[in-house]
Amino acid sequence: MKIGHLYQIRIRLHFTGTMAKEDPRRPGVVPPGRGNLFSFTQNPNDYKAFNCEQKVEAVSISNGLDWSLDNKTFYYIGE
Repeated sequence: MKIGHLYQIRIRLHFTGTMAKEDPRRPGVVPPGRGNLFSFTQNPNDYKAFNCEQKVEAVSISNGLDWSLDNKTFYYIGE
């Protein structure tokens, strides 16, 4: 697989997960269901701009995000 091909995939579609802050009275405890999974796609009219779309809501922690070796399947592990 060519490096340029991998670069194009990463620029065109990027995922990121969010979560709530830890409870300051209970270190290590994250309030459940307050995070989300978002995708960012490059704006075709402006290469510096990205469009954001919520994909999954009410996630506690986005724990694993990865692509298959052939870049056709996206794997997501969330609590």
